[in-house]
Amino acid sequence: MNVFERCEELNLPPSEFIVEGSGVLDALGIRESRDLDVVVQQSTFEKLQRRGLVQKTKDDDPYLASGEIEVWLSFAGKGFDELMDETVQIRGYNFSSLDLIKKWKQQRRLEKDKRDLILIERYLRDNH
Repeated sequence: MNVFERCEELNLPPSEFIVEGSGVLDALGIRESRDLDVVVQQSTFEKLQRRGLVQKTKDDDPYLASGEIEVWLSFAGKGFDELMDETVQIRGYNFSSLDLIKKWKQQRRLEKDKRDLILIERYLRDNH
């Protein structure tokens, strides 16, 4: 399943969420993602919770989970409204900019992020 099919699974208007993380890489054709991470406003978070998404916590941050989808209130230290100022639209959905994803991965420095940074650099070199 690709990132756009996962976006449809959320059953939300595209204006209510922003795709983060590897979903951005998937949308740009850099690499496939195995999951979908999105950021929403508090009201949408509560709506999804009422629909049955399970609340969990990671590093003291609450999120909702359902299968391959995780719903967050922030990403890279930014909330929904601040992130919305930096989004790009791809096929009608809001995605964080590749620049933000690159900076986030540089800060985390996990092995998977290091591999993604190589792919991002290759993409930027070949497409700009």
